[in-house]
Amino acid sequence: MRRVSALILSWPRLVLVMLLVVTCFLGFHARHVQLDFSVENLLASDDPNKAYYDEIRTLFGSDDLAVIGLLTDNVYTPAALEKIRRITAQVEKIDGVSSVNSLTNAPDPIANVDDPPLLIPQIPTNPETLAAIRSKVEDNPIYLNLVSRDAKGAAILIFFKPLTDEAFANKKIEERLQEILARERGSDELYLAGTQNLKLNSVKLMREDLLTFTPLSVLVIMGVLGVCFRTFRGVFLPLLSVLCGVIWTLGIMALSESPITIGTVVLPPLLIVIGSTYSIYVIAQYEEEAEKGGSPTDVVERALARVSLPVLVAAFTTVVGFVTLLVNRISTIRALGLYAAVGFTCITIIILTLIPAVLVRLPLPRRKTQPGEQRLTALLRRVGQFNHDYQKAIIIGAGLLVLPCLWGITYIRADSNLLQFFHKDAPVRRANEIISEKIGGTQPFNIVVSSGMKEGAKSWDLLRRIKGLQRYLATLPGIDHTLSLVDFCELFDKAIQSGVPMEGVDSAEINVPPAEPPAGTGVLLASLWENPTQMEAPAQLRPVMQLISLLPKTYSSMVVSPDFSTANILVRTRLTSSSDIIRTAEAVRAYAKEHFPPEVSVRPTGNLILLNEATEDIVWGQVESLGLALLVIFIVLSLMFLSVKVGVLSLIPNLLAILIFFGVMGWTGVSLNLGTSIIASIAIGIAVEDAIRYLARLSAEIRETHDQERAIFQTITTVGKPIIYASAALGLGFLTLLFSNFVPIQKFGLLATVTIVAAFVNDLVLLPALLATTRIITLWDLLYLKLGRDPHKTIGLFSGLRPSQAKIVTLMGELKTFPYGQAIIRKGDIGNEMYVMINGTADVFLTFDTQRRRVRQMKRGDVFGEMGLIGHHERTADVIAAEEVEVMAVNERFLDRLQRRYPRISAKIFLNIAKIISARLQEAQRT
Repeated sequence: MRRVSALILSWPRLVLVMLLVVTCFLGFHARHVQLDFSVENLLASDDPNKAYYDEIRTLFGSDDLAVIGLLTDNVYTPAALEKIRRITAQVEKIDGVSSVNSLTNAPDPIANVDDPPLLIPQIPTNPETLAAIRSKVEDNPIYLNLVSRDAKGAAILIFFKPLTDEAFANKKIEERLQEILARERGSDELYLAGTQNLKLNSVKLMREDLLTFTPLSVLVIMGVLGVCFRTFRGVFLPLLSVLCGVIWTLGIMALSESPITIGTVVLPPLLIVIGSTYSIYVIAQYEEEAEKGGSPTDVVERALARVSLPVLVAAFTTVVGFVTLLVNRISTIRALGLYAAVGFTCITIIILTLIPAVLVRLPLPRRKTQPGEQRLTALLRRVGQFNHDYQKAIIIGAGLLVLPCLWGITYIRADSNLLQFFHKDAPVRRANEIISEKIGGTQPFNIVVSSGMKEGAKSWDLLRRIKGLQRYLATLPGIDHTLSLVDFCELFDKAIQSGVPMEGVDSAEINVPPAEPPAGTGVLLASLWENPTQMEAPAQLRPVMQLISLLPKTYSSMVVSPDFSTANILVRTRLTSSSDIIRTAEAVRAYAKEHFPPEVSVRPTGNLILLNEATEDIVWGQVESLGLALLVIFIVLSLMFLSVKVGVLSLIPNLLAILIFFGVMGWTGVSLNLGTSIIASIAIGIAVEDAIRYLARLSAEIRETHDQERAIFQTITTVGKPIIYASAALGLGFLTLLFSNFVPIQKFGLLATVTIVAAFVNDLVLLPALLATTRIITLWDLLYLKLGRDPHKTIGLFSGLRPSQAKIVTLMGELKTFPYGQAIIRKGDIGNEMYVMINGTADVFLTFDTQRRRVRQMKRGDVFGEMGLIGHHERTADVIAAEEVEVMAVNERFLDRLQRRYPRISAKIFLNIAKIISARLQEAQRT
């Protein structure tokens, strides 16, 4: 990192030009990033159920549709029917509409199967004809999806041509539909709902969110930076860095042809808010170093030396939190994890290059300490004193807080209710809820019954079982209407038994008697369900199936496959809750297992089923990504602080923050969904940042003060300020998500803020209490410590250790520096520690008859003062530095700490001390 820093400081103009070129290139491409709210983004890409649904959609058609709902006093009036006819005719003319189904263009296949006339060829005016139409509709289930049973609501079903979301929006289909409704509304109520309506409104709201979040998050960060630094450079440079990072990320997304989806719509504000915290620490360290004096280059170099590695590690933990989302099976969550990791990597690179390159060319800041900063320093000192006075109480309180959090977790429920993505008063949600309540559910799904053999669906046994399943579905809450092959069988059988002439069917076929006709032949098919004895080869079977095979593909393909091997039950429901929909699907499977033979497959499918069964993916994705994030971050912390114990202790405050997050979710009734499922994995990476910066600064303070209690106190009063600034930026930045048009994103912002606040309090209060008795050593302490060549060979105390272990021992102890001529030991003093010469030389002086004589010279590796360590004896000689000397002090506290933290290393150190003392005693005996 030092070489990179030197390059940046030596060639700042070149660095800035290179950054400008890359930003312009990626910014050019960022303009072309697409928006995509396809529901497929919410499904697991490798889900076999999705592959099965794709096959069924090819076979029976898509279940995506739009619904226009008409609410009136009575649908069966000339005025209402005429309005339905006008709306139907206007919608059919819209470019992009494939077909429209309503009462006024519904076919009457009984009259002519091959070329059916309209059910209502012209709008009647007399009550008798209207009553006859109503009776006919109510007697035939195939029409009940177009009108409510109380005749106070009618549905116009709209099917679209295969269009991309962009093409659908470009054709302005939604706008034209709304214009038609506005013209035709009058005294009646007209609503537009359905899958396409949800998708288009979602895309529209996503655009609004992007236009809202980005400037709002920028304003919030500007405000926080302004309060923190009160300088133009302190506001402008961090903002410039994160905005460049956003441009880079969007440019990379555009180049890789990855659109912004419901999962990645929060990416720009996330990058701005979280990325700004990295720059806050860089600017804060720069200003701290500027107060010590020096040239701009010296100041920036010192700041980078202290802050670059902690920033890199903190950024790494954030990236880890997002990367763990890649194990999620839901594609939009994986996309968020991938491009957030890319984005934060870009921002880290920009911050550690752009900011130093600019600062080195600016004069040093001249800023007086503000009264607010003084009050903040005083507050942090009180916090430090509180931590010191109530260490045990803090730890016990944190432990007690775990209990209600765990209890709250038991109340968490997963739910992927798409309608609840919108506000309660959102028109799109109200339209869907009103149509579902007054007319019938707007949410369709399929139940596919596969016989496994050609023409298996013609079996009377299978038809009877399908009829039983439909009757069972009618008893389930939230199921409004079903349509199947059986309904068409009943329709045509009634027509045959009523003597209606049927074109395309040989009349001789109709009167063919059964092989052994039971008494009372000619019974309607509808009554056969109550007369099982008449199930065998009824006379109507052959002509009824012949009539169904003559149906236009538009109608027959909805309920049966061309080879009659597979039947389809179309179901419309008003259910929206994931738990209700999953419960219904499980009820269907349980019924099928009991009432259908094992060779017949009965399988619920459709977008509605897939999306809501994806809640299991959300739950397991949450568990997997959070578990992986915790494991990776724990390993990083343990390596960074060279201790599993410190890794655990530094993770505990942030684990508590995550428990608080889940506890709040449970107690407030917030469901685990697309938005809330990613918070924990992200927050754990963000929250650990403060712990890393705290621990890094604590390590530096310990090296300077050699007093851990004082170092903890000093750390809180110094690094506490940027931690507060960063937490404020994060909390307020996440609160901007409350302005989202989507409820999950609002809850994401609120709960993320709660988690950040909890992590902030824990890092400033609980973490110091946990670390009060633990010596902190960081990886960069180990890297930067210079012990000379082969310390394990040249220093006897380190014999048998690896160089890295020798450094750990040195860092666990206390390094002391003495200038030329200063006494290291004074004769007559009471000793309690021994010393190991690390660098330099020192002279040993004894006094004989008032004469002071040099008796020995200490050099690298020599040990002296060992009797003070063993028995706290009075010093018998003076040891004076002959040049600048660096020694390591070894006392009982150091040995105890080393034994607890590194027992294997301590065993070798104790053995070496024993050898040194033994050698010294033997030498004393010889003299």
